[in-house]
Amino acid sequence: MKKYSVLVVGVGGQGIMTIGNVLKKVGQKKGWIVVGTETRGASQREGSVDSSVRYVIFDPGEELNERMSVISPLVPLAGADILMAMETNEALRGARFVSPKTCVLVNLYEILPAQAVSENWKGATFDEVVQIMKTFSPDVKTIKANEISKSEFGDFSMSNVIMLGAALGTGKMPVEINEVKEVLEDEMQRSATDTLKALEIGMIEVTKKV
Repeated sequence: MKKYSVLVVGVGGQGIMTIGNVLKKVGQKKGWIVVGTETRGASQREGSVDSSVRYVIFDPGEELNERMSVISPLVPLAGADILMAMETNEALRGARFVSPKTCVLVNLYEILPAQAVSENWKGATFDEVVQIMKTFSPDVKTIKANEISKSEFGDFSMSNVIMLGAALGTGKMPVEINEVKEVLEDEMQRSATDTLKALEIGMIEVTKKV
């Protein structure tokens, strides 16, 4: 038996919950124990949002040990196996869940709260965010999911699916692309063709990163 923890962070409106729901359903279809929770900010379009998904994965033929398989729905500090950050400043907020074993995936896209904009506050640059995250884990990858979504689909609606594809492309996720595709086709309101294309784009893009 092993445990695997995914933490997705970002800002309201970026499709964080969708990623979490897809990963939970994939785990459930595989027969794993799946727990998780969501945290929403005070403002739908400005507040911080995160979704945790935690798997208890059994080896073939392994019997259920109820005592050993009980886990909290919350990812513990330094306990994420993969951190997916849909927004750069939220990546820094999620750093406390990162350890040297964590695969960190950062979408190079910034959304500043209205108050920060009105006060002319500047967030950390993308390079600064990446360098800070590398002090927590050497395994940090970046992707311009919003830029790619705008270019390929005309808007940002596929950014979260591109990020999910990138996570699969790291080779660090315990689920397979075909399993995710099956659930995505049921979850996403947009055409299945666009959804699956976005997933595959994310997988290809992340492999280009050093």
